[in-house]
Amino acid sequence: LELAYKPATKHAASLQATRVLDAMQWIREHLDEPFDMQRLAGSLNISASHLAHQFKEHADTSAGAYYLSLKMDQAKAMGADLSLAYIDMASSFD
Repeated sequence: LELAYKPATKHAASLQATRVLDAMQWIREHLDEPFDMQRLAGSLNISASHLAHQFKEHADTSAGAYYLSLKMDQAKAMGADLSLAYIDMASSFD
């Protein structure tokens, strides 16, 4: 039994993929805020459940997991910047 969602047309698939890209952009723009699927879906004028399904279909992950992945990348970058700052401070004592 295949449960994969198949849009009726290529245009529908393209529209859904574009909506997911828009959702990804919205998440990146609101990364410093707590993740809110309802607010994200509202910004795209669709239901949260519909967006969740489309996101999973086209991004192969959930919107929440995508948000957490970006937050982890952000934290890693901040840690790297902090490490470089410590190295710079330590080298100033030479």
